[in-house]
Amino acid sequence: MQKREKQKLIDDKVFETLHCLDKVDKVKANPFLYTRIKQKLDAPKTSKTGFQLSRFFRPILLPTLVVASALLGILIGNNNSSNIQSSRSQNIKSFASFYGFKTQDLNNYLLIESE
Repeated sequence: MQKREKQKLIDDKVFETLHCLDKVDKVKANPFLYTRIKQKLDAPKTSKTGFQLSRFFRPILLPTLVVASALLGILIGNNNSSNIQSSRSQNIKSFASFYGFKTQDLNNYLLIESE
């Protein structure tokens, strides 16, 4: 009996809670809202000249960017390789002079060709 009474109480509470929503007033929408939205959806799409130009330049833009990036990478790579070698030898010389080594001994140890 107790299970049925508990179930009945729960069902009544749920029913009461759900019917509380019936008392809430419905929101009144603007009557012209649907008309305005429908008009914007049905309006013909106007093409702009900027869009047409971008359509023209799009096939040209990608290969141009790829070639420019490759050339820039090659230039940066060539400049850094010579700078790295000279800065490395400068670092070795300053290390040798700071710790009292002879540059020739250090070059032999590091297997570097002498300059």
